[in-house]
Amino acid sequence: MHLSGLGQFTSLDARPMTTSLAEQTTPQPPGAVPSVPAPTGLLADPKSRLMVGGLAAAVVVLGVWFVQTSNRRKEVFALKALDKAQSIAESGNLPAASTEFQRIVETYGGTPAAGEATLALNQVRLLNGQAELAVTNLRDALSAGRLKGDAAAGGYALLGSALENTGKFAEAAEAFGKAVNASALGYLKSERLLDQARAFGLAGKPADAAKAYETIIRDFSETPAKSEAEVRLAELKAAGAK
Repeated sequence: MHLSGLGQFTSLDARPMTTSLAEQTTPQPPGAVPSVPAPTGLLADPKSRLMVGGLAAAVVVLGVWFVQTSNRRKEVFALKALDKAQSIAESGNLPAASTEFQRIVETYGGTPAAGEATLALNQVRLLNGQAELAVTNLRDALSAGRLKGDAAAGGYALLGSALENTGKFAEAAEAFGKAVNASALGYLKSERLLDQARAFGLAGKPADAAKAYETIIRDFSETPAKSEAEVRLAELKAAGAK
């Protein structure tokens, strides 16, 4: 065996580096900002950078369009399902209607149709003597913000009716008051003030009931509720005089 060759290979590998890392690195003056490497490849070309930026913008626009289209389709399907459920309810098949309304709430949550279905579902529950269940469901929906705008006003009014059915008259009056505040139309406010006044009367608070009637007479004199408010207020005053 020729060991001399192995000795040469070993000595070549073992040679120390003649240039240190410190010597290979160009020192930076104090306070100098490190240079940033220039873009390479596709991004080195200004036209390519514009193309990449345009592509990214197009992807964002496409994503927004897809979400908007999906939401519109969801709303269309929800409205069709709501129309079907309402037709079933009008036919008198309340159990089937209740099932359909529940399905709309679960499948199309977040749509206006789902809010309407929540109200309709709990109206059916009231008709079926399930006032406690209606109270629980309506409170959950209102606190979670699943009922908005007119649906929220209707939700508070329905909650007031459900509470009244369970004998919780003071709580019912409070719910009717929230329905008044959430209602956008004067005639709805006046109708819900009548409900609130009735609940105050049942709760043994005739003074609060009188204030509600007086509000109707003063602020909603153009609504049909004014005549009933005048009659009820006169009855309260007559009862107080006895």
